[in-house]
Amino acid sequence: MAKILKHWRDAATVIVAARNAKSLNNFDYRLLTIRRHGKSNFMPNTYVFPGGTVDKADFANEWLDLFAENGLKTALNSIINIAGNRPPLFRTQRDSKVPNEVGLRICAIRETFEESGVLLVTDPKNAANPMSRLLELSSLGQIRHGELEQWRERVSGDANVFIELCRSLHCVPDLWSLIEWSDWLTPTDFRKRRFDTAFFVCCIDDTPTAVIDDKEAVDLKWISPMEGLRSHKREELFLAPPQVYEISRLLNFPKLDDLHRFSVERQNAGMDIWLPVRYNATDGVISLFPGDSMYPVNPDFVGQTDIKDLNQTRAESRQSQIGRASCRERV
Repeated sequence: MAKILKHWRDAATVIVAARNAKSLNNFDYRLLTIRRHGKSNFMPNTYVFPGGTVDKADFANEWLDLFAENGLKTALNSIINIAGNRPPLFRTQRDSKVPNEVGLRICAIRETFEESGVLLVTDPKNAANPMSRLLELSSLGQIRHGELEQWRERVSGDANVFIELCRSLHCVPDLWSLIEWSDWLTPTDFRKRRFDTAFFVCCIDDTPTAVIDDKEAVDLKWISPMEGLRSHKREELFLAPPQVYEISRLLNFPKLDDLHRFSVERQNAGMDIWLPVRYNATDGVISLFPGDSMYPVNPDFVGQTDIKDLNQTRAESRQSQIGRASCRERV
């Protein structure tokens, strides 16, 4: 597996689930989604969870100094020592002392801040809290109006600035509020635009203010799992296949507390890498997920075989297997 890691880039994303006082379709929380720019080289106009590719700054050894200075060195063990299966993304050897479980979370938190303005940090005294709240601006000390937006602009320009932000505002990335959820690998037909992405779940007690950056993201929606899937089916918005799959999983948890409890209990079981396998339907593309009756026993992770044709329409294929994702463009 180490050999094929060269065929993609590492990334991380966060499924931000925020409690909402108004229940919608029996769900007491909403999910943060952002729409990628129409000119993006990867998944244009698609609604995704906030996140992005790993930067060297996410694995800077200085992060370990920051946690140690705040008495949190031992607290990191709760997210590092996972007993279950570790996919290649979490076993990658890097030129850094920062564990993958730490660096990938820092990446996800930094990218979420850049794309949505939601800053998942906490006072060091509250770190390692199993149900961390989003840190309010009032908790960050005396901040001039617009100062946080200035930090956001600086971090977007240089990922190394993120640790400077944390030191200046006397906070730490809330690694403990990000729970391991899944690991998705971009389909092979994307060729040079492939990513191995760690998905984390972050449950928040209240809904934070989110604002798009008008660069990578051009729109933002807070959606309930049920309504999000219905809008996708009506083609009112297009969700990327991993988002469709993950939001479908969340249908099992209409209550935020239940979602958080399950995700914390499940995390220690570890996870596998998931690769959608795509087929050309007569009117678009079908994405098959692990567990599908047509999913190959030994999927091609590298892309040595061409995408296959399926002599069915997208609608016909979905009738035979619930949960398949599709899009109109053929490969």
